[in-house]
Amino acid sequence: MKRSGILAVVLILLGLTFAETVGMVPQQQLKQLNSSVVKAYEAFSTNFPDQPLWQQAIQKASKLTEEYPQDPQTWRMLAHIYTITHWWYRAEQAWKAYLKLAKGRATSATNKDIETVQIQMGYAAYRLGNIQSAIKHFTDASLNNPKDPTPSEWLGRIYLEKDKPKIALSYWQQAHSIKPTPINTYFMQQAKAMMAHGPQAVRLFTRGYFAFQVGDLTRALHSFQKVVVLDPGWLEPLRWVGRIQLKLNQSQTALLAWQMVVNSPKSTTGDRYFLQLARIGVKNGLPAAHAYLDGISSFQDGNYTKARIDFATAAKLNPSFALAWYWLGRMAFDQQDYATAAKAYGTVLKLEPRNKGATYFLRLAKQAEVGNSTSSTTNHPTPKNP
Repeated sequence: MKRSGILAVVLILLGLTFAETVGMVPQQQLKQLNSSVVKAYEAFSTNFPDQPLWQQAIQKASKLTEEYPQDPQTWRMLAHIYTITHWWYRAEQAWKAYLKLAKGRATSATNKDIETVQIQMGYAAYRLGNIQSAIKHFTDASLNNPKDPTPSEWLGRIYLEKDKPKIALSYWQQAHSIKPTPINTYFMQQAKAMMAHGPQAVRLFTRGYFAFQVGDLTRALHSFQKVVVLDPGWLEPLRWVGRIQLKLNQSQTALLAWQMVVNSPKSTTGDRYFLQLARIGVKNGLPAAHAYLDGISSFQDGNYTKARIDFATAAKLNPSFALAWYWLGRMAFDQQDYATAAKAYGTVLKLEPRNKGATYFLRLAKQAEVGNSTSSTTNHPTPKNP
C-alpha cells in the first residue's frame, strides 16, 4: 500500500480529520502522532502494543491526554491506537474517558471500535469463568452496534449454558433477525427444545450431535439413547438413534426405533423412508437396501437408466434380494434388453419359485427374445413395495 493510502486508512481508523481537531490540540502535534501511526502501519502486518513504533505512538497519544485531559479527541486518539494494537483493557478505559467527555456522542465508526473492544473483553471474561462480567461486556457491545449479531449470539450461548432458555431464546431471535444463519436457527431451536424438554435432555442431545459431527458414532448413540430415556415423547433424539444405528449396520435395533417414530402422529414422510430402509436392511443388508431404494427413487423421477443401475447394484450386493432382481428385470424389459430381463426374472424364480409375476414376465421376455412378443404384452403391473 502506498504511503498516502496508509495515511488515509489511519485517519479513518483514528476517526480524525484535521478540520475536526482545530480545538485544543495543536495541528503540529496531531501531524506528529499521525506520522508515528503511519510508520507503525508500514512496519507491521500485525499490530501489538509492545512493538517499538507502536510504543512511540502510544507514548505520544498518552502525552496528549496528559496535556489536554479535557479534550475528548485526545482520548479518542489514544483509544483508537489501543484498539488497533489489541490492548483491550487499556482501550476500554480510554473509550470510557472519551465517552464521558463527549457526553456519550460517538460516530458509527467509533461505536464499531468500542463494540470490538467490548466483545474482546467479554470473550476474555468468559474464558476466565467471570460470566457476569462477560454478560456486561457483551450487552454493552450490543448497545454500541445493534446491527452486529455477534454480542447477541454470545449472550444466547451464555444463557443456554446457565440453563435459562427463555432469556437465551430472546437473544438468539435477536441475532437471527439481524443475520439469519443456520447456526442461529439451530440455537433458537435448542432454546425452544430446552424450554420444552429440560436442560439436561438438551445438553445430552447437543453432546450427541457434536459427537456425531466428529464421527464418534458410538458416543453419539449413547447420548441420544439417554435423551430418549429422559423424554420418551421427544421424537428428534429417537430419530437420531435410528439413523446412527443404521450407520452402524444395526438394522434390527434401528427397525425398532423407526417403528416407534412412525407410530407417532408427528412422524413424517422421511421417517417412513427410514422405516422402509430398516425393514429391507434386516432381510437383505443395508448396502443393498440403500441401492434398492435409490432405484425406486430414480424410477419415480423418471430416470430409468439410473434406476436400472441401482437395482443391478442392489442385486450384486445381495444376490438373494429377489425384489431387486424383479425390478432389474422390469427395467431391462422396458429397455428391450430381453436377455437381461429373462436372466433377472429367472433369478427371481430360483429365489421365489411361486412368484407368479416373475413367471409371467419371464415367459414374455423369452418370447420377445425370439421375436414373438407383441406391443400389448409390454405393460407391467408395478411390483408391491415390501
